[in-house]
Amino acid sequence: MTSGRHVPELVLSNNAENALLEYGILTWATLFSILFDPEVDGVYKRRHASDMILFEDEGLCVAYRHMANGDLQIGFVETEADIDRL
Repeated sequence: MTSGRHVPELVLSNNAENALLEYGILTWATLFSILFDPEVDGVYKRRHASDMILFEDEGLCVAYRHMANGDLQIGFVETEADIDRL
């Protein structure tokens, strides 16, 4: 029996899929952390643009947004070192 409630999913960009391959478990842990608690907290998760949230923790930086259906679209996953080089 289902409750009819939508279970949020991650919608990954090509960059995010590549990060899963490159950084492995660190990326999985970070993305699951976002999935379980996606709301802005002002410490690790903060507004980045009008509809984007930036999450920085454990050496990774992830930009994501809430989609209309409740899913989370992951825009990019970068290491802090990659961000510093930009």
